Amino acid sequence: MIGRLNALKSRHSELEKKLSEEQSRPLPDSLDIATLKKMKLEVKDELQLARDSSEDRLRRRRRRRNSGLEYPGLGV
Repeated sequence: MIGRLNALKSRHSELEKKLSEEQSRPLPDSLDIATLKKMKLEVKDELQLARDSSEDRLRRRRRRRNSGLEYPGLGV
């Protein structure tokens, strides 16, 4: 999962660089800019989904690990 997150972060940075380059041209292509922005947003959404999924997995793992704990004196 970490590899996937790193790949998405790298792709997002790459798109940001291309977008910046296109916007700084004397006559930027508005269609290219719109396409790059859309691609960047899609990568951002994928990143968020991957992070959420990773966090959910960690929570479930912690819950399973802690579910067997007993707390003497608390009656739990």
